[in-house]
Amino acid sequence: MIRTLNRFLSACFFPKGPLKWFLMGGFGALLALCTWIVYAAGGTQCAYVHIYYFPILACGMCFGARGGLSAGAFAALLSGPLMPMDTVHQLDQPVFSWVLRGIFFMSIGGLSGMGATIFRSFLENQKLRLLQDPLTHVWNMRGLKEHAMTRQRQGKKLVAVLIEIKQLVQIDAALGPEGTQGLLRQICERLVTLASSSATVGHLETGGFVLLCESLESAHRLVEICRTYFTGSFTVDHVPVFAELHYGIAQADSATEPMTTLLRKAKIATNRSLELKRDFAAFKEEDDQKLQRSVFITHALKTALDASQLRLYYQPKVSLETGRVLGMEALVRWPHPEYGMIPPGEFVPVIETTLLVNPFTKWLIHQGMAQLAQWHAQGLEVSMSLNFSMANFQDMSLIEELESLVGEYSLKPQFVEIEVTETAVATNIASIRDILFYLRQKGYRIAVDDFGTGQSSLNYLFELPFDVLKIDQVFVRAMCENSGAEAIVRSALLLAKELNLESVAEGVENAKELDLLQAMGCAIGQGYHFARPMPAELATQWLKSHAFVKIANTHAQK
Repeated sequence: MIRTLNRFLSACFFPKGPLKWFLMGGFGALLALCTWIVYAAGGTQCAYVHIYYFPILACGMCFGARGGLSAGAFAALLSGPLMPMDTVHQLDQPVFSWVLRGIFFMSIGGLSGMGATIFRSFLENQKLRLLQDPLTHVWNMRGLKEHAMTRQRQGKKLVAVLIEIKQLVQIDAALGPEGTQGLLRQICERLVTLASSSATVGHLETGGFVLLCESLESAHRLVEICRTYFTGSFTVDHVPVFAELHYGIAQADSATEPMTTLLRKAKIATNRSLELKRDFAAFKEEDDQKLQRSVFITHALKTALDASQLRLYYQPKVSLETGRVLGMEALVRWPHPEYGMIPPGEFVPVIETTLLVNPFTKWLIHQGMAQLAQWHAQGLEVSMSLNFSMANFQDMSLIEELESLVGEYSLKPQFVEIEVTETAVATNIASIRDILFYLRQKGYRIAVDDFGTGQSSLNYLFELPFDVLKIDQVFVRAMCENSGAEAIVRSALLLAKELNLESVAEGVENAKELDLLQAMGCAIGQGYHFARPMPAELATQWLKSHAFVKIANTHAQK
């Protein structure tokens, strides 16, 4: 709409170039036509003389006060001494009459021109208010789009640099809106100074800034200048403020690429810099594909849960001392009807960041407990390991669901093992301590998963009630070839023994790894060397075909 209005104003008010001369010639011809009409109608004594106001007003609107005055003067001459009052009797006009009429013509022309100028200025001011950010007085999103279209019409492939402030939410909470605005103004002033004529600066409603450049080289150069100049230290109302800036660069694929698409790509690059804990990243197509797939997974997960597309696979846990099967871990698989098997590494992290995490875990509990009950009914008394997310411990209805199912299927809590990752528990000790002690008191076993990949601090091991320590497969797979990995595994096994925790090695893939784990005193192994994750039917057949013993009372009640 703004672009259309601007074009209309350019065409109608104060035209330039060939259009200006065309309109001037047209108005001259119109004045001449008016003169002929007045003369043919009988002279200035008739009302036809007022038709001169039309070209006079039009000239004032198109060419301003000077144009209106000129048109009024020209009309005064044509309708004055050169025009009889009565063309039939050839009676001349009184001088006072045509002079007064000329004054009216020129006044109307001048006033219309002044009004057009004021109106034009008002519209231009409104346009600036729509296109400029009121806080920083640089382009807003609309203004950036207008600027981009202008440059794109010239065949330019623009490059966008998106600058985001990482701690903006915390700064706003600490300083309030006025303090945040002061910080944003300071950053913008510096950006305008640094950008100079090499880039166009814009400010988004989200608080980020945009630098529009016309080449990738100039964009990279400007980013390097900003990274050098912006140390992150600012002063707002005599208060020192640290603001960490992150930069994302994206180049348009073509001169017609929409501004929204270019900024979306720059946003992806900025998010990438945050993920990598760097202050700069450039857009990569694979990042966009990854994001699109993540969005697809998020939307498809709800359908997958409702349509029962998810499947539970089971992987055995084997005693390295006796070779007997002690338990099964429930692992989720997603055979999508269109995209095939989607790896759990793709959809499980997505689940944990959405509100689907608790419905998903409830589904997991229902499926796992039902399967465990079937195995126990067939005399296959193995334990079942279920993976929990931190969000699950904030929903007591989920814990109640677990207890209800255990009671409904007449299962013993000692046969249910709840796994939580080391990274999650180490950063949420206070929030999960009570619920873990509650579950432990009820008889459920608690395992810390992926040990070795999380925190350097191990205080959670004696603050939380764990029964099992699962060594991450990264170290198990590398220990035969890497002395450092072997040392980590050996230390973890010694730690588990000293803390009276059951040790489980994940990712055991060959006999060499098995022999080394047995030599180091590892209690339980899990991995492809024993069996791959299997659907329920195959897992049942596998259990029936392998020797196993009931879990000893001391093991179940540990």
